Amino acid sequence: MSPLKLFFFLFLVPFALRSQSTLMRGEVIAFDAQNFAQARIAEDGSIPSFYRLAHFSQIPTSKQRARLEAKGVQFLEYYLNATYLVAFKQPVSEELCRSIGMDGLVTIPTAAKLSPKVKERPIPSWAKGKNDQVKIIVEGYKNTLPSVFVKWIQDFGVQVDFSGRHECYVEVTTSTKNIELLAALPGVSFIDWINPPDVLDDDNGRAMHRSNVLDSHYPGGRHYDGTG
Repeated sequence: MSPLKLFFFLFLVPFALRSQSTLMRGEVIAFDAQNFAQARIAEDGSIPSFYRLAHFSQIPTSKQRARLEAKGVQFLEYYLNATYLVAFKQPVSEELCRSIGMDGLVTIPTAAKLSPKVKERPIPSWAKGKNDQVKIIVEGYKNTLPSVFVKWIQDFGVQVDFSGRHECYVEVTTSTKNIELLAALPGVSFIDWINPPDVLDDDNGRAMHRSNVLDSHYPGGRHYDGTG
């Protein structure tokens, strides 16, 4: 290969790879157009249920999406490079997926479900519990019933401190070694540290009123407390 051809080859390869990948919470996820095995296709050639990242050769049309949706597939979120988070409710043939332009399908890596703050550490003070315990937020996918999601988390064996009534959101206390184990659960979409405690507003309210009705701190200034 001539030096010129080698230069163009090395220059173009990164762009080719980039078109077959997406970015999810700081994790680069690559797709192999020739291999759907990453999605654990069953021996009969069907794709099992649960959540997957699906890459398309181009953005699918509404008619193409409808063909998958008719089989119970839900498009939940969009990511870079014609990539969608999809939920399979029943087996769907690989042939159908490929016929509408899907050229890659992968399971969601555990690392892509973790907040960058959780991956980087250190653990913030407000998220620390006793001994090795930490307090984290665990979220599920929006097509899951909150009550079902809470039961999944409870069945895992962690302490649920709070759960949302209308969304798949729980705050739990657990060991640090359980963070990645929780993220690996199929129904979990995201994990982060709990939110920091609220910071009280200015206790004398001076930042919340017009300046011309505030008491003055200098001797000749106005006072609205009855002293002049």
